[in-house]
Amino acid sequence: MIDWTERGELAELAAGRWDGFHGLAEYSLEDADAQLGPPTDDELYGGRFGGEPAEFRRYPATDAAPQGVTCWLLDDAVIGIEIHDPEPDRASLEALGPPDLELDSGLGPSWSQHVWSARGLVVHRRDERVGLALGLAPIDPETWPTDPLRWWRVERRRR
Repeated sequence: MIDWTERGELAELAAGRWDGFHGLAEYSLEDADAQLGPPTDDELYGGRFGGEPAEFRRYPATDAAPQGVTCWLLDDAVIGIEIHDPEPDRASLEALGPPDLELDSGLGPSWSQHVWSARGLVVHRRDERVGLALGLAPIDPETWPTDPLRWWRVERRRR
């Protein structure tokens, strides 16, 4: 098991300690490897993130990210961290306080999208179940409703 202590903000996000994540800064693929540990394989895959061409790399599961962590890249810059069915630390989730925005998620009936804009944290949830967490750069809450990532969709393919 990976030792998550002192690993950085990407590691905090992957470990479910979301109050330790303050938005993507200028992280590189090398930074992601250092913080998230060895990838599931070294190959980069192509896809679309927020409607734009991008590449991604997968990292192993953690207790808080049982399906693993996907790191999205544009050139060598990390532009998004995607975690499906995350299990965040409840105290950490409460420490975030109320979200800046709460919108319809688009993932289905009764799902909502919670946005902590200064943290770049977007969480799709239904009641207590969290279906998806995205770690992004800090978000402008005024433009978020029209941002392509607001309506999260990805396409993936081998490169």
